[in-house]
Amino acid sequence: MKKKGFQQQSMVKWYDVKQLALTGLRSVISGVFGNYSDRREIQAALDLADDNQNHVDRAQDEIWVDYISDLGDGFNSTYTMADLLAQEKLMVHVDGINTVLPSAKIIIMGGDEVYPTPSLDEYNRRTKYLYEAAFPENCDETEAEKTYLYAIPGNHDWYDGLGTFLKLFTQGRKWGRLHTRQSRSYFAIKLTENVWLWGLDVQLNSEIDQPQLSYFQGLKCPEKMKEGDKVILCTAEPSWVFHTHHLTDYSYERLTYFQRKCIDEQGLSLIATLTGDLHHYSHYTGVRTNGKTKSVIHNITAGGGGAFLHPTHFLKEKLTDLHANGITEELGLQARFPNKDESHTLAFKNFLFPFLNPGFGIVLGTLFLIIVWMLQSSVPVGDRSLISQLAGSYTVKDFVRNTANFLQHSPMAVILVIILVSGFIGFADNQTGEKGKKNHFKFAGAIHGILQVLLLFFFLWGLSRFNYWLLGQDVSQIEKNLANKHTSDFGINVTLLALLIVELVGVAGFLGSFLMGCYLFCSTYFFHIHYNEAFSSFRYEGYKNFLRIHVAKNKVTIYPIGVRNVTTQWETLIVNGKCSFKGKTASYELIDKPIEINLS
Repeated sequence: MKKKGFQQQSMVKWYDVKQLALTGLRSVISGVFGNYSDRREIQAALDLADDNQNHVDRAQDEIWVDYISDLGDGFNSTYTMADLLAQEKLMVHVDGINTVLPSAKIIIMGGDEVYPTPSLDEYNRRTKYLYEAAFPENCDETEAEKTYLYAIPGNHDWYDGLGTFLKLFTQGRKWGRLHTRQSRSYFAIKLTENVWLWGLDVQLNSEIDQPQLSYFQGLKCPEKMKEGDKVILCTAEPSWVFHTHHLTDYSYERLTYFQRKCIDEQGLSLIATLTGDLHHYSHYTGVRTNGKTKSVIHNITAGGGGAFLHPTHFLKEKLTDLHANGITEELGLQARFPNKDESHTLAFKNFLFPFLNPGFGIVLGTLFLIIVWMLQSSVPVGDRSLISQLAGSYTVKDFVRNTANFLQHSPMAVILVIILVSGFIGFADNQTGEKGKKNHFKFAGAIHGILQVLLLFFFLWGLSRFNYWLLGQDVSQIEKNLANKHTSDFGINVTLLALLIVELVGVAGFLGSFLMGCYLFCSTYFFHIHYNEAFSSFRYEGYKNFLRIHVAKNKVTIYPIGVRNVTTQWETLIVNGKCSFKGKTASYELIDKPIEINLS
């Protein structure tokens, strides 16, 4: 495929107004059409292949598997992780002993393979070309040398109804020397004689479709799965976290329903659940109870494949309110990356919001300018200008009276003010917080919106007086004229108008943007809400992670690999139309103790 002129992509700018609008629109459209046309059911209806083609049926005595999720964002972070996965071996320290981790035979992409939207161009520029470069094609490879690539879709993959995802992952395509094998958006892989890895498609927080349930239930037969076999389940959302931190989330109920129908009732054993969606690493473990049966379970979030970092300081040490569909879990937090203190420190980057998101400030300042324009348009011809009126307001009382008077005669300005405040109310996070407790953060959103309006008018007041002083005009004379109802008009001249536009769009927009950063900081640091909006604002590339999993006959060992700082200097080389990237392989570390799961 032609890659001439390839450009390394920066992290997605989530607060770019155009990006916000397009992503929101795609989200709404995909949700609406998802309710009327479930692509998973269409896949099953059109899939004429035998179900045996959906899983590897050549079990081995041992195998290495990589799990990586939430990739396809900025080039530096995504390619740093792809480069690590492609290394022939990694060396980690376990109890002071150097341990070699060979490269994986199977790579699992655990959701959100691209950001922000799943167009073919975005998949290519942000994910596919990068993995093709990290895993260059080997035409002479034998069957034993092949590396297989599987993927489950996340919410961003679903924004086009899964159309592009299915073309890239379910048609037997090659990504360099990575071979895709699945024929649906979900799959089952037989790793060893008694261990399976399942990939589940939860389609934008929807119920599991019947064809998918039938597919996994149909695996229970003598030639496929047998009673007592172990399952590693991959899903696209950490439902155990959402269940206790999201007020109206039902992902845990959907997940446990699937587990009961397809695992517990089939006589199988769930040993670990892997997910992404939250762009950090966390490991919960504890006891899972299903009726009279108790087992140890590991729930791992490993969403560090390349997307911006999510905080970890909001994670609870204990999850004790996990019960649905006859299943109860009591989990404790074993490890997180970054740690709690590091996550808290990173939250302070929200104070850089206006510098990192200048477009947001410009749009906000432009809206401020339009409001002022509407106010000025309400002034009858021949009367004093808005600026001279406010400049002559000596006291706060005078300022409030004059402002109220202008608003009274400018319904369009009032409407814009209401829209502005309503926008911040709508933006406020009322979905997260303590389960079972009412979230009052719409009220906080209202306060934020009102503060933005007050910032505009008080800034305009000070601006009016400052500009007259700057141009050598006597503000005290304006006050006297206003007090005496003098007919002299201190109207806006060209210079004042130019100053006003620059100051409102530039300075007032900057201050409003800074206020937005303060709101996000307080929300995430103190109240543990808006964690997505707060950390996406500064698009932090560091603290990436993936899982290298060793499945042997009697034991599964999961090695969580972390990268604190990604490589930022990559040279793009194009030879014979193929891309490669030259740079330093990033330093990595074991970010949790190896997770050992005995199978006996």
